[in-house]
Amino acid sequence: MKIRNVKSWAPTGARRWFMTVAVALLAFAVRASLEPLLHGRFPLLAFTLATLFVHYRYGLGPALFSAIVTFPVAVFFFVPPYGEFGDLEFEDILTIVGYTLLTLTFMFVIQRLRRAQYRAELLSEVAESRYIMLLQSDNDRDAAERELKELHQE
Repeated sequence: MKIRNVKSWAPTGARRWFMTVAVALLAFAVRASLEPLLHGRFPLLAFTLATLFVHYRYGLGPALFSAIVTFPVAVFFFVPPYGEFGDLEFEDILTIVGYTLLTLTFMFVIQRLRRAQYRAELLSEVAESRYIMLLQSDNDRDAAERELKELHQE
């Protein structure tokens, strides 16, 4: 069975954008608090996890927004030299490519899984409504048969 609106699994409205910003700020706070322990290692991890969480809860649009906004923030604040954008080196290019590929791969997987989940929920609701219609039809048929028997008994 083809379900046309299976792509619309994510909630809509301004709340999802507000929550996207809140999750990005939380990721920044967590990463900043862990900086004394990490010393520049894993600069994008908290932001990648935040982007994936946003995608799982609020959909593709907010997740892309989160990924595009948090990447330069992470590079600016947590990649040495801190507080500036330096020249691109080979390690920086590897970080950019790795972050992009990893984030997009996980976003693709999350999108596929959420669509499948939403499709299953829609099919379950259709099956339930058809079952209720079948029960009602069966009850109507039984009532008609009883009425017909009563008519023949008279």
